[in-house]
Amino acid sequence: MLESFDKLFKPQKLGLCLQKKTLILFIVLLSVFGCKKPKALEVINDNPLTCPTNFVLVPGNTTFSTEDFCVAKFHAKNSSDSAVVTAAGVPWDSLDATTAQGKCEAMTETGFTGTFTLISNPEWMTIARNAEAVTDNWSSGIVGTGQFVRGHSDGTPNNSLAVTDETDSYNGTGNSAADAAGSGWQERRTLKLSNGNIIWDFSGNVWSWVDWDSSDVGFTLGPTDATNAVKELNVLEGSVGALDLQSAGGYLSSQGLGQWHGGNGGAAMRGGRWANTLLAGVYSLYLDEPSSHTSTHLGFRCVYRK
Repeated sequence: MLESFDKLFKPQKLGLCLQKKTLILFIVLLSVFGCKKPKALEVINDNPLTCPTNFVLVPGNTTFSTEDFCVAKFHAKNSSDSAVVTAAGVPWDSLDATTAQGKCEAMTETGFTGTFTLISNPEWMTIARNAEAVTDNWSSGIVGTGQFVRGHSDGTPNNSLAVTDETDSYNGTGNSAADAAGSGWQERRTLKLSNGNIIWDFSGNVWSWVDWDSSDVGFTLGPTDATNAVKELNVLEGSVGALDLQSAGGYLSSQGLGQWHGGNGGAAMRGGRWANTLLAGVYSLYLDEPSSHTSTHLGFRCVYRK
């Protein structure tokens, strides 16, 4: 009986036949679905953040809990009482902090459904730390050696500047890259990021309002318990911490990184203005004024978050 069964069904040959049929089915399925990208791969698709017009991409920094974001290439300008980001025109000044934040939040652009808002201190520090590590921002071409770019900050001319020629990074300052470090070279108005993107007047020209905390609603004050005096960046007071204002390399105003000023107002202004000299710099911080403060020395810069 068993012999008859074996002769009838030939198990070894049947198994080989099934293996062949399985292989053929696999090849057919592969040919059908192999040309179509699986949905799981579509979800993993690399989709980098794109930025609105005249905003540039900034790489996030885990130290400051920031993801990639877009920052305005220029200070905000006034166009019919709306904030715009253009090279033309002088920075929009004399707005209090809450109004400046509202002008950023009111910005729109077709196709961009993220959030426009005022730059926050973690985002400011993300930019400053990124730029600090870029050799092009140092007069020697070596990080930590020589002068760091400081922007229009020597008081000549004694006013804020527009950008009339984007090809000239010293536009309007009367200085050039041929000037000696410490005697004009540092007046360069452009800051280069690690991805090659350029930001104008991140320090110098006019101060910028900065929201201390990006995770809450509305404008948030910074610390109010530091003394009302100018200090070097390596001096910490009250609740002001190293990650609030210090460079990664411990660089100071002598190299163009700025100074800071405490006070009981707490509304953060950063970057310095056109005549602040050593006080100006990418790490410069001023905390003495309330959020209601307005000044012709003070503008604002917007960001876009996905």
